[in-house]
Amino acid sequence: MVGIKQVRKLKVLFTSFQSNRSGATRVLLHILRYLNRTQFEPHVLFNYDGPIVQEFQSLAPTYLPPRLPGLYWLPLYSRMRQRWQTWWFYYLIHIIDPDLIYCNTVGQTSFSALALQLQIPKVIHFHEIDTNVMRLEETWLRMLQSAPDIYIGCSQANSAFIVRYLGVPSNKVHTVYAGLDVSGAPSVPGSSSNSIRKSLGVAKDAILISSVGKPSFLKGTDIFIEVAALLRKRHPDLDLHFVWVGGTSEYHKTVFVESMYRLTRELGLTDRMHWITELPDVSEYLEASDVYVVSSREESLPLGMLEAMLMRTPVVGFAINGIPEALNDDTGVLVYDRSPQALANGISYLAENSELRQSLVERAREFVTSQFDIAKNISTLEVILLKAGGWSE
Repeated sequence: MVGIKQVRKLKVLFTSFQSNRSGATRVLLHILRYLNRTQFEPHVLFNYDGPIVQEFQSLAPTYLPPRLPGLYWLPLYSRMRQRWQTWWFYYLIHIIDPDLIYCNTVGQTSFSALALQLQIPKVIHFHEIDTNVMRLEETWLRMLQSAPDIYIGCSQANSAFIVRYLGVPSNKVHTVYAGLDVSGAPSVPGSSSNSIRKSLGVAKDAILISSVGKPSFLKGTDIFIEVAALLRKRHPDLDLHFVWVGGTSEYHKTVFVESMYRLTRELGLTDRMHWITELPDVSEYLEASDVYVVSSREESLPLGMLEAMLMRTPVVGFAINGIPEALNDDTGVLVYDRSPQALANGISYLAENSELRQSLVERAREFVTSQFDIAKNISTLEVILLKAGGWSE
């Protein structure tokens, strides 16, 4: 590589706030799969164990914090655990001796706080925007403002947010689009439709409208449900079904998700709304869907939307934050009025124009393949990491 001086591999410690199958964690997984092992030696640190950890373990040395079993009853257990994990973290740093620390997402953990205080070059990858960032504690925001050497935004909107609201110099901020492993996507539509409908207990000709993500207020799960009710009222003759995929089984027991279940019942959608917990692979659901909906109130650049576009599923979404960087008049339907009524109008418009749907999905797939292929984009990230680690001229 021109301009790179290197006598050994750059050791990078990737720290992850989450170990579930959120978009940020899956992006990191794609990065690890394609990172050049002749230049980099990756290590991964998770804040806690989770369903995606095993996949990381097959790609790089992966570390989980130690536990103190049998001591939960002690009054000072929490403080003891924190001290023990702090010692373990510094020991891990000593053993790995990383050249660079890469914090994936801005989520605050004891490890990320310790990592940002180390005298080691640091990169922080922003997958969050707006409320998800500004509601963080003031002391943590101050650290995010000053500690990293390089900032990575997952969209242009995200990078602009870092500069505008955190006051970070623009020359320290780089945009690297969320990467997809497009090599595994089918080149032609597959046969998932019937099997998915059978698993949901709906007719083969039922119309599926879906969304993917951890159910939340910011993801607009309540808006999605209201859109479902509007469409059912407008099109009583259609066999419409609505699918939300995401969130662990434990998370589906939270107050927020229970409130979404209650809203579903109140709007008479009990037999029309299908809740699917987090899956290792959502491609079959995306491929089987007739329309994919982005109902988020704020969004840097949703991975589920890009995956739907790659699977030739037509997409309708709000024109917010980084969404228009992938979804536009050539690749889907953008909705500028942020209301359930407007989103329902966009879905109806798409459903009534079969020729438009076909042209949109082909252009959307082509766009995602050209712009968001991690195999093509990884070199950009590698140059940034080498620069952050001080290994470039």
